[in-house]
Parts: sequence; C-alpha cells; structure tokens
Amino acid sequence: MIKYGLVVLGLLLSFSAYSQEKIMMEGKLQGEFFDKTSIHIINQRNENGVNSDFEGNFNIEVMLGDTLIVSSVQFEKVNRVITPEIFKLEKIIIDLKPQVNELDEVRLSNISLSGSLMLDFKDIEVIDKSEFGLSYVEERTRTEKKLQAANRNLFATIFNSFSGKTNQLESIKNIEDKRNLIDRAIHAVPKALFKDLNLPDNLIKDFIYFCAENPNFHLLVAKERHLELVEYYQMKAPKFLARRK
Repeated sequence: MIKYGLVVLGLLLSFSAYSQEKIMMEGKLQGEFFDKTSIHIINQRNENGVNSDFEGNFNIEVMLGDTLIVSSVQFEKVNRVITPEIFKLEKIIIDLKPQVNELDEVRLSNISLSGSLMLDFKDIEVIDKSEFGLSYVEERTRTEKKLQAANRNLFATIFNSFSGKTNQLESIKNIEDKRNLIDRAIHAVPKALFKDLNLPDNLIKDFIYFCAENPNFHLLVAKERHLELVEYYQMKAPKFLARRK
C-alpha cells in the first residue's frame, strides 16, 4: 500500500513539474486568404505577444494550459489552448478564417479629428527627459512644480487665480498629460500592429487621438491592459479610416 502511494505521489509530482514547465512553442498560421502579413499572437496568461513573419511562422513561450489569442483585422479572433498533446509536440498550427467587418453608419464632416489641446500643443515647450539620457521616473513635471508654487500659500493662490496664471498652468498641464498618454498608447503595442491595421506612420498619432476620445481610454493605457488595447485599436481602426475618406 505504501509502495502504491509512493508511485501515485511520484506521478503527481511529475505532472506538477510538467505543467509548470515553459517551452518555446513553434507556431504556424494558415488560411485560404492569408496574404503574407504580420499578425499578432498573444499569450493570455502573461499578455506577452509576438508577431508572425510574412509566411505565418512564429515562436512564443508557453506553459501547459496557456491560451494563445490570434488577433488581426483581416481574420476572426482565434483562441487556442495549449493541450498536453500540443505541448508535447512543441508545435501548433492555427487556421484563420476571414473576418467580415460591418461598419456602423458614419456621418462625414469637415471637422478635424484633433481638438484644441492638440492645436495648442504645438506652441507648448515640453522637455523630453530621454534627450538628456535620463531614465523614466515618476516625478513631478516642471509645469506641476510651477502649479504647486502658484498655490504655495493663500496669498499666492488668490493672486495667481485672479491673474489667470493658475488656469494657464492647468491648461498646459492638461496638454502635457494628453501628450504623455498618446506617446504611451503608441508604444504600448508593437509597431507592426498599426501596419496590420492599414495605418501609415503619418496617421498613427491622429488615430491615437481619435481613440483617446473615449473617456475610459486612459485606463487601458495606465493599467497596461495590452490585450484589451489591441482589441480596442482593431475595433476603432475601420471607423477612423472611414471618416478620413
């Protein structure tokens, strides 16, 4: 009986170690309408993503039981679980089906996509710390320090409020915050994703400003919810491009 128990325990320990093992999975995307474009593949467990090459090949680190999500504008979303059989082979083939997009009704107008913040931003001097070789640190910006100084005591608060200086500094801070949000949103996903969305380099920033019109957009960026951000970009890209026609 003891011998039998030891055998069972050994098997359980072996399975536990096996289930926690990480491997580099070799993958292949294929489909009737696969047009040799780079496609994004995400491991749902850790939200790490890779891009396939133009032949549909990719490599991604996985564990047993992980779910791979294939995300692309041209094809339907695919979820594939790494089963013991797939894990043992260390290879996975994923079939893609064409995506049929139905766009919402779009009202065309001559209104620019950029708001007043974007227009004003051109006249605002912003210091980029990376230009001086400084690493990113959560600290107060120069504008925030000026805003704090403008409210350092009761007299300063009243004087700067009536003079308009406080409102001016708050407007500049809003512009800087907006710019930082846009920059983070651009770099939160692989650059190849924008190419996959048919967005040329000169339209990427306009597209992100368009996405930022959603009041909850900053939460996706601030909390680094990359998977949801990719899906949101895929949903908004057709509407953005349609409005520019």
